[in-house]
Amino acid sequence: MISKTTTATSTIAVMLVPLGGPPLLALVSGRLVRSSPGMPMQMLSESIMWIFLAFVLFVVVYIERRPLSSIGLRPPGWSTVVSGL
Repeated sequence: MISKTTTATSTIAVMLVPLGGPPLLALVSGRLVRSSPGMPMQMLSESIMWIFLAFVLFVVVYIERRPLSSIGLRPPGWSTVVSGL
């Protein structure tokens, strides 16, 4: 069984990665590339953002053992299609 301390620690980690990671990534990439970034740097930045997402999903599903609906992800319904149109 997972203790409350582990859950609280994982929740803090999950909040720090998506909230602090992208600004830190922008800061680092901005300092590395002064002019317009090339395709490899853009692909690296985009890959790191996907890694942030994978980390959050991993923590929610495997460490906290909660459904993805706990973070607002759910299958699309008819209301989603209607609002998209």
